[in-house]
Amino acid sequence: MLTAVPHDLLYARIDLVRLPGGEPVLIELELTEPYFFLNLDPAAPARFAAALRELLG
Repeated sequence: MLTAVPHDLLYARIDLVRLPGGEPVLIELELTEPYFFLNLDPAAPARFAAALRELLG
């Protein structure tokens, strides 16, 4: 699914479930996360900023 995006992404999440017949169904696709839990690790904000700089660089 994400191979259709023509550029790199910093974050993406795809949630799928299987129907009774076995076929997968998309229930959620996130390209942004509203809360990265940056408060749980003091170094997390700097790592996030570095990842953004590298992606946008």
